[in-house]
Amino acid sequence: MQKAIFDNRIINFGFLKILLKKSKKIIPLKKEPQLNADLIIDRLNLALSFDSKVKIQFNVEEDSDRVANLEGKLLQSSKGYLFLQNKNDLKKIDPAKIRFIHLID
Repeated sequence: MQKAIFDNRIINFGFLKILLKKSKKIIPLKKEPQLNADLIIDRLNLALSFDSKVKIQFNVEEDSDRVANLEGKLLQSSKGYLFLQNKNDLKKIDPAKIRFIHLID
């Protein structure tokens, strides 16, 4: 009896995860204006120079309206690659896909 209740909770939790993933796809993010390349480069330089947190909005795919937001500290490798570090993750950033960047701190 208890195993059936435990299995039911796991199934419900799995269903909840699927539902949350789908809801992110349904609810559109507020699109920030597309900044020009010079302004993006200036803001990237400021973020790297002052070691401050940034909020970046980037295009998920080319020729698409889908955007994503990331927040964290901007890092640059010795080879020039950009990474965004938050509490749990380190993501490589493609500068060509950046729409908008905002310094938080």
